[in-house]
Amino acid sequence: MKKILKYFVILLLTMVITGCGEDSYVPTSSTSDSTPKVEKGLYGNKYFNTKFGISISNLPVDDWTVRAFGKDGQGMLRKTETGFIPLYHLLLMEPVPADNFIGPNDEGYLNPVIDANNLVGISSCYVWLTP
Repeated sequence: MKKILKYFVILLLTMVITGCGEDSYVPTSSTSDSTPKVEKGLYGNKYFNTKFGISISNLPVDDWTVRAFGKDGQGMLRKTETGFIPLYHLLLMEPVPADNFIGPNDEGYLNPVIDANNLVGISSCYVWLTP
């Protein structure tokens, strides 16, 4: 019993001696300040979609009008009829100035864009996703 008590006292003294030292780690700034902010949606000539894990760079923003859809550019769910696969609109690009941009109608259908392509000859590039 004395032997166990002796080891217990030695262990307790070792813990007290090492625990009384000065802390060597002192954080200089909070971790939230050092974490880089990830931009969502269209940012310059890049598109980031954190919802689906998609990144597209080198978009033709100088010559084309590029629009991202949905909240924070994360996609807009197109209203579909029962039984159809859901479709998310992500990006629409047209080689026109911003004031001539056509885009989908209020329900999210591309009929105005398709009509402009067929009737007027305005080409477009569309990015969508089916989960």
